[in-house]
Amino acid sequence: MNMNPTPIARAEIYRQVRTVLVRHLIDVGRLTIQISMNHLHLQGTLRRLSGVTAVLTSQNIHAIFSELRLIRGVRRVNGEFDNWRQMDDVGASWVPITVEKLAAPPVTTPVGEVFEVKEADKTSPSAPPAG
Repeated sequence: MNMNPTPIARAEIYRQVRTVLVRHLIDVGRLTIQISMNHLHLQGTLRRLSGVTAVLTSQNIHAIFSELRLIRGVRRVNGEFDNWRQMDDVGASWVPITVEKLAAPPVTTPVGEVFEVKEADKTSPSAPPAG
């Protein structure tokens, strides 16, 4: 028996997956949805649509995954997100991944500090000869 859904069945699963995600106000444009061998795989950034003030929680994600498992033709659901990490195999516990923004390294010189340039530094071998 072929476990892989037909193209029509796969399109229907895809449509239902998107319906569940949109109902939960998830930005589907930031996700890749893959369906293969009755396995649904979500990848990308899991976040609410812009302008939605409701915070996405671990409980929300668990509810979404529970709904996705109810779709006919889906036996397994997993997610690989750059901003959430699954803490257990049943998908009940998700934790946000905090991404630290890259910033310029801190300036170690206090503002207003004066540097003294010694005469020896001015006549180093790499400096052009004076006069």
